[in-house]
Amino acid sequence: MVKDDQILIRLSSDQKEAWKNHVENHGKYRDLTDLIEQCVEDRISEDKDEFSLEDDFELLFAEIDEVKNQNNKLKQLNEKIERTQATNQKLDDALERILTKIEKERGEL
Repeated sequence: MVKDDQILIRLSSDQKEAWKNHVENHGKYRDLTDLIEQCVEDRISEDKDEFSLEDDFELLFAEIDEVKNQNNKLKQLNEKIERTQATNQKLDDALERILTKIEKERGEL
């Protein structure tokens, strides 16, 4: 590919020196231009991979639906527990009446 266009970037001499040092210390860049090009291309790739706001909303709505489903399951379990407790109370009351009746018939009361 022919590179026939340029971009002028203004930066401090300290920053330029730091970038040059980075190029020299890491063997993966040909020169300062290569470092800048790769960084920009990497950033563009990352931006493409990011979720859009619509994706974020979809995920949020899915999580809300999941919380609603879990809440409904908890309500059903709570109702079942309440029914079980009511049944247990009825059984306890019936047992108490039976024991009282047995005691009366034995003359223990």
